[in-house]
Amino acid sequence: MLIVADDLGYETLGCYGGRDFATPHLDRLATQGLRFRRAYTSPVCTPSRMSLYTGTYVSRHGYDFVMPEHEGSREAVDFRDRWTTYPQLLRAAGYQTSVTGKWQLGSLEFHPEHCRDAGFDSWCLWQIWHDDAKTERHWTPCLNLDGRIRDDVADREITSLPRTNRKEQEGGRLTAGAARGR
Repeated sequence: MLIVADDLGYETLGCYGGRDFATPHLDRLATQGLRFRRAYTSPVCTPSRMSLYTGTYVSRHGYDFVMPEHEGSREAVDFRDRWTTYPQLLRAAGYQTSVTGKWQLGSLEFHPEHCRDAGFDSWCLWQIWHDDAKTERHWTPCLNLDGRIRDDVADREITSLPRTNRKEQEGGRLTAGAARGR
């Protein structure tokens, strides 16, 4: 299992000496697995993802900024003919592959098989565009599960809230829609 956390600095985790946040579960995972002590990355997501999936530096793959997917672009990384990915190699060797979280290497609305082209057998990802409209990411994200949009996300129960909201939580349950004022 490979866990990549976007927008998370090494100084945030206790296993790297961070003291501002308690991260016991991630620290435990780090003691049981492999930790990077030196890595080169980009301050934005597309270059980092391309380097991770293809094993190439930004100077080689050329994706040096965020793809314009947020603007509704139909551009997509060519995983069929141009780029070989580690998930493709793992799948060819008989492993099952899966990805969750953000994709942002091609709009799944316009390229529904893009994850499969990149080598993933299964996925559950935030789909930025759906029905020609931009979706939101946090409270009620549009999740694409293996090519179909999950319609149950807005109705899920939130059984716990961050400690700062304990008083609001007492005495009942919230749904994601209710938490957003819907």
